[in-house]
Amino acid sequence: MVGVSKIRFSKWNVVFLFAASVIMCDLRLVELGDHFLIFDSMTVEVMGYALGVLVFAFLRGDRILDMGRIGVVLAIISLFAEDVTPFDMRLVVYSIYSFACGLCFGCALYVFFNGLNNTERLFNLIIIQLYFGICVYELWQNEVIRGFLSSVVVYIIVAFFILSIFTLNKNAFPKKAEPKVGGCGADDNCCRIGKGGGMSVLFFVYVVFMAVNAVNIYIIEKDAYIDNSAYGLGILIAIAVSVLVQFLFGKSALLKWKIFLVGSLASTSLLSIDGILDVRTGSLICGLAHSLGYITILYLVGGAARLTGCLGFFRRFCVVMFCVSFVLEPVIEYSFIGIDVKNNYIALGIMVLIICVTLCVYPVMHKRLFDSDWIHDINVFKHQKTAPDYVSEKGSEPAELKSLTPREKQIFGFLLTEMSVKQIMIELEISKGTFNFHAANLYRKLEIQSRTELFAKYGRS
Repeated sequence: MVGVSKIRFSKWNVVFLFAASVIMCDLRLVELGDHFLIFDSMTVEVMGYALGVLVFAFLRGDRILDMGRIGVVLAIISLFAEDVTPFDMRLVVYSIYSFACGLCFGCALYVFFNGLNNTERLFNLIIIQLYFGICVYELWQNEVIRGFLSSVVVYIIVAFFILSIFTLNKNAFPKKAEPKVGGCGADDNCCRIGKGGGMSVLFFVYVVFMAVNAVNIYIIEKDAYIDNSAYGLGILIAIAVSVLVQFLFGKSALLKWKIFLVGSLASTSLLSIDGILDVRTGSLICGLAHSLGYITILYLVGGAARLTGCLGFFRRFCVVMFCVSFVLEPVIEYSFIGIDVKNNYIALGIMVLIICVTLCVYPVMHKRLFDSDWIHDINVFKHQKTAPDYVSEKGSEPAELKSLTPREKQIFGFLLTEMSVKQIMIELEISKGTFNFHAANLYRKLEIQSRTELFAKYGRS
């Protein structure tokens, strides 16, 4: 597969951290049958998880790794504590474990944002969806396998996370500028996304995805209208579609987002109709739509965070995640307590409402997010990294260009395009210092002082 070579398997402790953090939490996210106030046990666990994530909204960048280590130690202690805890106290232990997983996830999310390239981000999201498609919606139905996953595999995943996070060092974390009061204050891209409304629109898209997800969880799945095998198959199809779409379409994020919206509405409509064919078809489309939505949204958020170069983006996203998990999902659950949702007609009504609201703001979304210049940098597979060859009006390469190194020729070609320096650095996967070094040598050899002179001497009108 194109792009697999970009996955740095030698840096396993960085590359696989995010996927491990998600899986280790989900393996112990169980329904105990207990309640706290008006919320069931699973909702309480999710709320504990959200509190763990919220901690990172107030941390300095140099404390993120330490908090992740505290979280994984607390997680392993909680796992061992379950064996000696009375059943009526299990909810407390599970909630502590979920809080610890929230701390682990927050640290892994920072690595996902800043320590991975785009292909590695997609790889993590595919691993997570494979876990849900195969383990949760297929193997989880077998009681023996379910017990093995929740009581043996979870220890393996936690042990892997411990090994990974304690072999990391703070040098693996890029130094990000602290946000200034009243703005991002990191670089032009960060401020441009924030001032242009792109960041707000991106977070809105995430909230829409989570709202649709919450409707599925608390209305459809709880009433057993989901065919798990068909849902899992839909997830596997979504993985294939996500990769294929990335090859075929430049604005693949927009296409997958549309499939998510249409698929969510279609699946809820089909699940509102009696009949085994409709349930299976609706379940398959539901799995396909949800998986595509998850991959698309997290990929967009991760890519945008990389482009901002700002710790403030990470902090804001942690707050958004907290609000969704601690407020939005419990409110949806509470709204349907005691209501007989016959054939999921209420679910269909809510889904239509969400789609209508989304369509109302679609022009803004398209302009500020899917059609904005900064998102064009978020590409998983780059078919080529070669800049366009320069040929003079005489049809040959100027003599002075022959003294340039291959890297300098690459930069020379890109500098004659409309790409920004930031975009060139991302395209070539080099640091600012490396770019400046090669650009300085390039200017010296060509006897010019700036990019403006480069355009004047070699550009075409």
